[in-house]
Amino acid sequence: MARYNPNSSRDIKNLRDAMSFSTSKLVPFRQKYVDLIRHYAGDQYGDESVDRMLPMNIIRLATDIWSRMLAANNPRVLVGTSNVGLRPRAHELQLAVDHLLREIRFARAQREVVKSAIFTMGIMKIGLTDAPMGESLSIYHDAGQPFADAVLFSDWIHDTNARRPEEWEFCGNRYRVPLEEVKNNPAFQNTDRLEATDLDTWSGDGNDTRPESISQGGSSASKQEYIDHVELWDIWLPRENLIVTLPADGDSQPLLVTEWDGPERGPFHTLCFGEIPGNIIPAGAVGSLFDIHDLLNRLFVKLGDQAERQKTVGAASQAAASDGTASQIMDLADGEIFSSSHPDAIREVRFGGVDQTGLAFVGWLRGIASYMGGNLDTLGGLQSGADTLGQEKLLVQSSSQMMDDMQNTVENFVKDVVSDLAWWMYTSPELAMPLVKKSQSGRFEMPFEWGPDKREADFFEYSFDITPFSTQPQSPKTKLQFITNLVQQQVLPMAQAGILTQQALQFDAKEYFRLVGQLADMPEVNFLIKSSGGASLPTEPPGVSRMAANTSREYIRRNVGGQSGQQGMDRDVMQGAMGASMPKGTGPSMMPQGA
Repeated sequence: MARYNPNSSRDIKNLRDAMSFSTSKLVPFRQKYVDLIRHYAGDQYGDESVDRMLPMNIIRLATDIWSRMLAANNPRVLVGTSNVGLRPRAHELQLAVDHLLREIRFARAQREVVKSAIFTMGIMKIGLTDAPMGESLSIYHDAGQPFADAVLFSDWIHDTNARRPEEWEFCGNRYRVPLEEVKNNPAFQNTDRLEATDLDTWSGDGNDTRPESISQGGSSASKQEYIDHVELWDIWLPRENLIVTLPADGDSQPLLVTEWDGPERGPFHTLCFGEIPGNIIPAGAVGSLFDIHDLLNRLFVKLGDQAERQKTVGAASQAAASDGTASQIMDLADGEIFSSSHPDAIREVRFGGVDQTGLAFVGWLRGIASYMGGNLDTLGGLQSGADTLGQEKLLVQSSSQMMDDMQNTVENFVKDVVSDLAWWMYTSPELAMPLVKKSQSGRFEMPFEWGPDKREADFFEYSFDITPFSTQPQSPKTKLQFITNLVQQQVLPMAQAGILTQQALQFDAKEYFRLVGQLADMPEVNFLIKSSGGASLPTEPPGVSRMAANTSREYIRRNVGGQSGQQGMDRDVMQGAMGASMPKGTGPSMMPQGA
């Protein structure tokens, strides 16, 4: 039996009072969250953007690089089972989950959650869309279909008295829906006195805690709705296992109280980087770069002001000024000759200009920013540190243990979310999907409908996993490199050794060249290969020499001195600016080597 009755006025008042208290405690975190987003957007974005120049936006650079590395694509799901007889059904479930992730645009929600986690905390809400609400929540919400929505931190609330998620008494999110659809929803009660959310109080706990105010403006006087909307809260009570839907304004009774009949993890999944012991809210990953970002931009603007103030003028003695020599020089064009009895009485004088020590310090700070961001230069492909694509890929993969840890965190988060979405799919008595599976050879497609009749086993007999690195970006260039290496290092040696023939397999050179032309965006490659009157196509592409079965290779390791790209330029500037005046034991050797 539940300890609280959400339908009683006393318990609802206690819940709203607890929500108000937690909201007040979350305000400072929301303000910093919005401030980080302002810096990410930059000084050229909207009326409520940062009020100063950000010529070197480290916050934007790091966030874009990290989010691209962590959530570039839809995850690929692997569904397994220890029951051999269920393996065909596991494959069908895998196809169904992949189809759902594409259908609900999961990759988009995943990117938004990851980016929010980089700033502060990422939240994803999952569940089953009910028929009355349908697309009023999103155009990607279909009745009876599972959904996965990103929740902004500014729309999130949790029990701030808890030290970890397992301890909180409530959590939930705020969202806006058309007022008329709420009133016409037969599942909702207490809607007779429900009114549209007042635009003057739309921001709830303040404009500085809502990121949309950056583009929409801080003043609500000019806001005009096409149709009236209302803001609602969905509050999950873990101990009572209840979902309570409340109007955001006022103290009215709940519109709906339902029992949560989904997975035990509940409707909300959180993604956190940099957890703080004893605290639910983490320290956002990009927050550690804010001070460097702020100082770097202030100094960079200062150097720009110095450069604008720099001037070079001519200084003349009184004699040169009185006899007209000074004015004569002013009228001369470059390369012309003049006569004077005292030409040395005029010289150029330089005023202002960029402070060289300050310039060196800015260059050092830029390197520190890359270092603190887990080697942003290499992760973002901003400079080349290797001679070949393969070596460069190895550098990227080994450049930062911090990025590895973040990737593992995201993969575990996605695994939990996808497993719960699959549970909703599998237990739905009505959900059916038209799918296509390929034959064992991969040459034929067989349409089938994945419905309740395909769910003959208990859901928990299946196991879920996310293919490692499946969410990372894969360009055509990367795929081409992989296919080329696969053919040269594995397929052709196996063909030459007769292994493929023993397995009744053969290398399809025509398909290989078709893929090369497609991935290289050069379809002309296909015209290079023609069938020779029914004869077999070559078992290896042109340019790949056949090697004997027993061969020896010599590997030569070279150390390439110096550095290229922006990093090398920064160091050259710093050495030139500081080299002559640096104390012994200081200098470029003290710079972060990972930058």
